[in-house]
Amino acid sequence: MLIKKKEFKEFDEINVLGYRLNPMSKENILDWLNINITNQNRAVLSYLNFHGMFLMFKSRIMADLLSLKETRIMIDSMPLVFISRLIGYNVSRKYRATSLDFYDDMFDLCVKNNWSIDYVGSESSVLKKGLDILKNKYPTLNIAGRDGYFDIKDWSPSSKQNEVLKWLNERNSDILIVGMGMPRQEEWIYTIKNLIPTRILVSVGAYFDYQSGSLVLPPRWLGQIGMEWFFRLITTPKRLGFRYLIEPFLLLFNLFFKTHPQKNYWETRDKQD
Repeated sequence: MLIKKKEFKEFDEINVLGYRLNPMSKENILDWLNINITNQNRAVLSYLNFHGMFLMFKSRIMADLLSLKETRIMIDSMPLVFISRLIGYNVSRKYRATSLDFYDDMFDLCVKNNWSIDYVGSESSVLKKGLDILKNKYPTLNIAGRDGYFDIKDWSPSSKQNEVLKWLNERNSDILIVGMGMPRQEEWIYTIKNLIPTRILVSVGAYFDYQSGSLVLPPRWLGQIGMEWFFRLITTPKRLGFRYLIEPFLLLFNLFFKTHPQKNYWETRDKQD
């Protein structure tokens, strides 16, 4: 029996395994950024893969961020694209989007429109190397950064976090990229989103680690066939062994036997509809 394909409009959300996703191609993402920055909208751009889906069962704050009306969630997993198609959504490979696939175009757009970018995350030496690479590649790009090694629960006036927030307010940039790893980056974005004037908040993971050479960059074609995870596994088995070999089974268990982290979102949305 053939499944009738469900059409969706650009930027629309879909429900996959109970998770809210927004299928967005590279062009869609750039258009979305342009629309929101031009109109001075406050918005969040995040992403989801099996690892993030598993962590949402542990982090209520991450689930809350990804349930906000102003948040868009990119599909960062070819298996999620395959599952979306299996349940009837007309989602093609072009809707699998990661930072490594569209950031160069985003930086070009920032230069063209004179948008400023802040980056918070990574270890200090990785941050410096990553910023140097970008500044060499885009000499007129307005980008600055602070490392992500501080206590996100320390709100004392003398804390490093308070210094970072003060710096972000002084910069008043168009885009803030946060690369602290899941779920810490999502939890921090949710906590500070109303404390800074930055228009677009973006969670990114290990982007600078790949750009700086701290982690081996997977060939981009592997992502389009759903095998990027295997390259990462064999290059950093200690770091990613549990994530790729154990977590999918734990996620499956959670989906069957635990309350879904976005159950309330869909129930509330259905009542509003």
